[in-house]
Amino acid sequence: MMSKLRLFVLVVCIQIIVVGAIYGISEASQPTPPDPETTKDEPREPVSNSLSSPGEELELTGPSAPDAADLWYRIAGATFMPRDSDMEYGYSGRGCMYRAANVGDTQFYVDLQMPDGAIIDYLRVYYEDDSATHNARVELYSFDGQGGYTEIASATGIGSPGYGSAGIGGFSHEVDNVNESLVVLAGLPSSNDTLAFCGVRLRYHCSYPGCMYLPACFK
Repeated sequence: MMSKLRLFVLVVCIQIIVVGAIYGISEASQPTPPDPETTKDEPREPVSNSLSSPGEELELTGPSAPDAADLWYRIAGATFMPRDSDMEYGYSGRGCMYRAANVGDTQFYVDLQMPDGAIIDYLRVYYEDDSATHNARVELYSFDGQGGYTEIASATGIGSPGYGSAGIGGFSHEVDNVNESLVVLAGLPSSNDTLAFCGVRLRYHCSYPGCMYLPACFK
């Protein structure tokens, strides 16, 4: 009986010693709080930015604050639709299309989705021309939905044989998605595959965040 009591007392003592040791270690690991009497009047050093010189502010760059840039928007000819349902047309390959017969309208069209406020200032037509008498032509139009329209710019092929392109600049049009719709028309006056329309390219400028990424969302 006495040996069991001694064993119990020994176990309790060991537990007390272990708990005391853990508590002592925990207290030692806590940082000593500063003395308010010795630190209240000490001046604090200003935090400097290692990326800039003293007195110089950092300037935001990149997508969060982009500068106006030359951006391009290109559309393959094969994505254009005939303006007249009676038109007969065919696909000549490599993204190009042509009028297959002298029936219906001579023009194809595509709806142009551009960022609001962007400035369009360049238009280029791409084609394959083996016709001795006809040239491919594209026209950029603005429609107000109330019967009014404006031809903003046009570009016409130069008639050299094979694949070619022709562009025009010198104009400036600000996109206004509230009051207008933009359409590109492609004219093919020939009635066979000697003249094919292969695409159009436009240049535009914008300076507000996110503008340069919007065409990817529209496509």
